[in-house]
Amino acid sequence: MRDTLSTETISAKVSLLADSGIDTAAFHTLEYEIHVDGEVALTDMRAELTNAAPSTYTKSIVLHDANVHSLRMRVSSYLFEKNMDITMFWINDLASKHDAFISNWRVVLKAQ
Repeated sequence: MRDTLSTETISAKVSLLADSGIDTAAFHTLEYEIHVDGEVALTDMRAELTNAAPSTYTKSIVLHDANVHSLRMRVSSYLFEKNMDITMFWINDLASKHDAFISNWRVVLKAQ
């Protein structure tokens, strides 16, 4: 796993969010950015994701290298370590099946 997924990195990021006034005990939308090599792997991963979690929002873009795609997927979760670990494990397992990796994650804030 990459440093993005380490418990220390996740805890530090959640701590920064809490320090900035985000309610970390609330339910949030999290966006994961997954880098995928090739159109076929992207299509296969998206199909598997749609089958496992049909309501998951996804968006893909081509990165600088025409063969590398960025798949952004959004899931709802609490920012507790246990919830984050379960979600990260599931997404990382899905990504690793398609030779992809989570490059970043963020909390999506909604304007009120």
